[in-house]
Amino acid sequence: MHPTLKRQLDRLKLHENVSAVPIDQWSAFVEAIDKSFARFDSDRQLQERSMTIASDEMAVLHASLSAQNETLERLVSERTAQLNEALQKANAINADLVSAKIAAEDASRTKSEFLAQMSHEIRTPLTSILGYSDILRNDERVSKDPQQRQHALDVIHSTGHHLLTVLSDILDLSMVEAGRLVINQAETSLPDLLSEVETLLKPRASEKSIRLVVRLASPVPQRIVTDPTRLRQMLVNLTGNAIKFTQKGDVTVSVMVRENPAGPRLVVDVEDTGCGMTPEQQARIFSAFSQGDPSITRAHGGTGLGLIISRHLANLVGGDVSLVRTAPNAGSCFRIDIQIEPVAGAIMVSQLPRDDVEKRNANALSAAAKSPSDNATAGTIAPAATGAAPPAGDAAPTEAGPIQGRLLLVDDDKHIREIVKLYLRRAGADVDAAENGQIAFDLIQKAQQENRPYQLLVTDMQMPVMDGYTLATRLRERGSTLAIVALT
Repeated sequence: MHPTLKRQLDRLKLHENVSAVPIDQWSAFVEAIDKSFARFDSDRQLQERSMTIASDEMAVLHASLSAQNETLERLVSERTAQLNEALQKANAINADLVSAKIAAEDASRTKSEFLAQMSHEIRTPLTSILGYSDILRNDERVSKDPQQRQHALDVIHSTGHHLLTVLSDILDLSMVEAGRLVINQAETSLPDLLSEVETLLKPRASEKSIRLVVRLASPVPQRIVTDPTRLRQMLVNLTGNAIKFTQKGDVTVSVMVRENPAGPRLVVDVEDTGCGMTPEQQARIFSAFSQGDPSITRAHGGTGLGLIISRHLANLVGGDVSLVRTAPNAGSCFRIDIQIEPVAGAIMVSQLPRDDVEKRNANALSAAAKSPSDNATAGTIAPAATGAAPPAGDAAPTEAGPIQGRLLLVDDDKHIREIVKLYLRRAGADVDAAENGQIAFDLIQKAQQENRPYQLLVTDMQMPVMDGYTLATRLRERGSTLAIVALT
C-alpha cells in the first residue's frame, strides 16, 4: 500500500479491511485523500517553481561567471602579450645597446689604429725630408758629390709628394664626411685625360716590371662634360692601388661608354693580377678608417682611403665605384661607373693618341731612370761595407766615435735606414740593416753561429712580415740578452 494512503487510513482510524466501514467515513476518507493530494500538488508545484527560479538564477549566475571568466582570460592574455612585447622590446633594446657598444668600441679601435697608421705615414716622410735636408746642409761630401746630392734631392721630392698625397687623402675624407666636397663640371677631353693618367702611372708600373695597359673597349666621345679633377683622382686612386698590390703581371684599364635611358655612362674597369682579397677583406675595403688588410697596407704604404674617397666622388657625379670580382692570389677588378654628358657634336674615338702617350712615357721613364727607385727590394740587407759606391747616406765610416761594435738596424723604410745608418756610422758603429723583423731575426741567428754577434739592435716597431714587438719577443724567448732600442 502507498505510504501516503496508509498514513491517511491510520489518521482516520480505518483498517485495510474496509468492508464494514460506514459510508460517511468513506466520504471523509476520500475528502482527506483529495486534500492530501491537493497539498501534495501544491507542494510539488511550489517545488517546481522554486527549482525553475533556482535554475534561472543558476543560468544567469553561470552566464555571468562565464562572461567574467572570459573577460578575465582576455585581460590576462592581453597583459601577457603586452608583457611579452615589452620583454621583446627590452631584449631588442638591450641587444641594440650591446651591438652599439661593440660597434662603438670597434670604431674607436679602428680609428685609433688608423690614426696610428696615419701618424706613421706622416712622420716617416717628414723624418726622411728633415734627415736628408740635414745631410745636404752638414755633410760636405754629399753636398759636393752631384750623384749623392741628386739622390738626396730626389728622396726629399718623392717623400714630399708622398706626404702631400697622405694629407690630401685625409683632407678629402674630412671634406666628404662634412659634405663640403664640391664638384666642378667642365668640358674635358676624355682621351687626353686617360693619356695623362697612363703617363703619370707608367713609371710606377715599369719600376716593378708590371705592364700597364690603358685601352678603349668601345668608342668614346672625344669631349665630355664632367669634373676632370675628380675623374682623374678616381682613375689614379684605383690604378695606383692595382699597381701597388701587384708584384708581377699586368694592370689593365678598360674604358667604355654604355648607353642608358638616363643618359650615357662612362664605365672604367681596372683589373690587376695581384694578391686579390678574401671575403673578410672585401667587407672592409669601402669602410672609412678601415683597410682590407692593415699589414698589407703597412707593407706598401698609403692611407687606405683611396677607395672610400673614390666611391664618394663617384656618388657626387651620379655613379659608383664597386668591386667586380676578386679572389686570393687571383687579382681584382674594380669598376668606376659614372654618368657623363657628351659635348654636342663631339666625335667618337676608338683609340688613345698613342704617339703622344709613348712620347710622354719615354720622357717619364728617362727621368725615372736618372734617380733610384723609391721601392726597396724585398729581402735587401745592407752590409756594413761593399765594393760598390754607397748611395747617399751610406758614406764610408769616419774616424771612430763614441759607439764601438756591431749594430743591427731594422726599419721597413729605405730612406730611414739610410739616414740612421749614416749617423750611426759617423759615430763609429759597424752597421748592418734589414727591412723587417724576420730578416733581422735570421741575421741575428747567423751572427751568433758565426761567432760575430751584434752588440745592439735598433728596430722600428711597425713593420710588415714581422714587427718589432714580435722580433723582441722571439729573441727573449730564445734566451737572447741582446740590447734593444725601439724606434717608434
